[in-house]
Amino acid sequence: MFEVTLQTLTLAWSPDSVAFAANDRVASDLEMAYLYDVKTLDRVDVRELHSRRRCRRGPLGPGGVDTAPHSYVDAIRGLDARHVEVQLHGHTEGVRIGASMRPGDGFDLRYRAGRGGSGQKLSQRVFAITANGCE
Repeated sequence: MFEVTLQTLTLAWSPDSVAFAANDRVASDLEMAYLYDVKTLDRVDVRELHSRRRCRRGPLGPGGVDTAPHSYVDAIRGLDARHVEVQLHGHTEGVRIGASMRPGDGFDLRYRAGRGGSGQKLSQRVFAITANGCE
């Protein structure tokens, strides 16, 4: 016997009902997003799509945001019949410098993801985390 603990799974249908997005909060510090074709159940892993684009175009944030331990990928809204707007947000870990700690950086990326595996960056925001929180 084994135990399965689920966090949160949300689904959203495309306007034409030929695809859907699944946001899977795997743990408190990690969320994944997938795009599915209804007929074939072909799946696009949005985090993997972002990671491939990062390798081609250089880093999009400090320390590689696609591997940050506190990162969340959400399909947030349909843009048209084949594309959704995706948000990749979270923060990187801090870095120890001698006896002190430099806080990590926060990030918020938005991009257009297609069911065929295409992606286009729409915006990028990277910001310092200070004693006052995210700025």
